Amino acid sequence: MDIPLKRTQFFSTFCQQSFSLPVDSIIYYILKNPKTPELYQKLIKTCKYFFLKNSILIVSRLWFQYRNDWYTIVNEKRIKFKNISSKIWVTGAIEIYQNQNEQSRIPSLIPKLYQCENKHLNLSYGNILFKDFKFLASKCDYIWLYDSTVINENDSIVSLEKIIEILPNINDFK
Repeated sequence: MDIPLKRTQFFSTFCQQSFSLPVDSIIYYILKNPKTPELYQKLIKTCKYFFLKNSILIVSRLWFQYRNDWYTIVNEKRIKFKNISSKIWVTGAIEIYQNQNEQSRIPSLIPKLYQCENKHLNLSYGNILFKDFKFLASKCDYIWLYDSTVINENDSIVSLEKIIEILPNINDFK
């Protein structure tokens, strides 16, 4: 069974909700501000309304590998994110393996991310803007930058001290 068929089945069983709380304030706040991935999973399992109004896919690992697109693996199947409109909440690792002369794919990822709670970040052969690095790496305890450079908006190289300063949880930095 492929993903579009499952999506159609999912939407076909949706029915209008009647909440006892005000939808425009309390329910809206709950909908837009899930605190943890586990809480969000419980919400969408309880009521499809939450997923329809704020669709977030929770993944443990997110990869980009040599001219492919962003993907994750679910039940031993590769799921590409090329045509997925949902936001992504990463909980485990982000791994970006690019060719040496390839343009960075990180700017295409940032707008798709809802939350970045990944503990590992691997980046090879690419420059990354400091603000993007901060967003992707702020909760990491392991970071591996292979032939990669963290740069400012003006293309100047960010010092190692400044990088380490924004990484309160770091245990292993290569």
